[in-house]
Amino acid sequence: MGVLKQDKPIIILDEPFNGLDIESCRMVRSLLLALMKKGKTIIVTSHIIETLTNLCNQIHYLENGKIKYSRTKEQFNDFQQNIFEEIEKRNEKIIRDLI
Repeated sequence: MGVLKQDKPIIILDEPFNGLDIESCRMVRSLLLALMKKGKTIIVTSHIIETLTNLCNQIHYLENGKIKYSRTKEQFNDFQQNIFEEIEKRNEKIIRDLI
């Protein structure tokens, strides 16, 4: 995470928790929260919703390269439930065929 040493106002991280063990994940999360408190804007990409809902103040969900949903922290529970339902419904036939 050498990018953090540059002390920029905006930090963009692509899958920063990918491949990390539990302790390292917690350390990175604590570091990012501390940077947010210092006024840094941090943009994190992830395909794991739980990672985002545990860290972020806002989530922007991309589908086919466009923002499909934007939600604030207060809306995360409904957002997560809606996304999972949508994914399950879209893949219902595939799952049924595999069983």
